Formats: sequence, C-alpha cells, structure tokens
Amino acid sequence: MTTARRHKVLCVDDEQSILNFLVKALSRTGYDVVGALSAEEGLEVLQKSGADLVISDQRMPGMKGAEFLRIVRERYPGVARIMMSGYSDFGSLVDAVNEGEIFRFLPKPCDIATLLRAVEVALTQTSIVEGVQEIVLSVCQLAKINGPTSLEMSSDNRTLVLKIEGGDCKFGVEAIARLLNDILAALHQGEDATPPLAVSRNSDSLSITIDIGQGVTLKIVTP
Repeated sequence: MTTARRHKVLCVDDEQSILNFLVKALSRTGYDVVGALSAEEGLEVLQKSGADLVISDQRMPGMKGAEFLRIVRERYPGVARIMMSGYSDFGSLVDAVNEGEIFRFLPKPCDIATLLRAVEVALTQTSIVEGVQEIVLSVCQLAKINGPTSLEMSSDNRTLVLKIEGGDCKFGVEAIARLLNDILAALHQGEDATPPLAVSRNSDSLSITIDIGQGVTLKIVTP
C-alpha cells in the first residue's frame, strides 16, 4: 500500500514570530514545512529541495515579496504562490496579481482557518494540474502526434495549454476529435458527465478549452 506524498510548503517572512506561526500552524496540519527569513534564503531552499507551495510576505528587507514570487514563477512554474501583506501594499498586490506572480492574496494578520483553506485549495489545484499534465502527455504519445507540440503552464497555475504547431504535421478535425475524446476519457474514467468545453476559432488557430473542475482548465490550441 502506497503512502500519499506530503506536500512541501515554503514560508518566507522576515519577522521570526510570524514565520514561527506559519510553520507551526501548517506543520500541525500534516504539511512538510520549511521557513526562510528572506527571499534570498527562500530561493536557496527551492534550489536545494524544492516545494509545492510558497507563502511569502511582501514587505521584506532587500528583495520584496512580489519580486521573489516573480522569480519563483519563472524558475519553478509548477509551484503555487501565495502572498501575505497588509492592505497598505495594495499597489504591489495589484501588480503581482496582474503579472501572474501569485495564486492568492492573504491579509496580515490572517486567521488560521483562512490560511489553511487557501493552502488546501492551492495544493489541490496544483495536484490536479500535475495529474492532467501526465494524462495529456501520455495521450499525445499514444496518439503518435509527430508534429511539434508543447505543454505549458499558465502563470496562475490554473491552466494547462497544449499547443500543437503547424509545419509538416497534418492535424485535421478527425485527429483533433480523437485526441479530445481520448483526453476526456482518461480524465473522467467511470464518470458519465462530460466536462464543459468551449471551442473558438480565428484565422490562425482552433482553441478548445475544457473545464477540468476545481478551478483548473485545459486548453488545446491547434493550427
């Protein structure tokens, strides 16, 4: 019998008392938690041992939280990101949200229930995206798609974008339908309901967006 992997959470805050609170609260819930007192220290932790989720304060000496989370997004796109800060940093919050640096914003101080719920939702979405990614790659391999393809993560960690390029690859309507059917079958084994999907077309490409659930979507883009 296999044991589920414990999610690893990195908490970054220059205030030792707040950092201790975060580490203690999340450790009690069963997460594997590591603390760092600066963004620079947080990057070192990520390089050495990685993480599934990063929770960072905004106001820290040296590198600010928004800049730190931007770097995390660029280097580790699969890591979920939460920012904690006072409402006086609203401008930084808006910039971070618009640029896709964060999954969610939590005010300081933050009650334990709100914190735990945000962490649970972030890690649930991350796990779903990882599972969808494995399924899509497997289906594409079985479908023997010979043309250039790429599977990318959106900046907010909620959308997987499968791009099937043009070139010599003849990927017609029938092939798209088969691929979509295989992906849906793999995603929803044993379920009768078909997830909502939307199709749009412009002069250059066809786009199919599938609602996976739990706030996660899969987007297939073909020429």
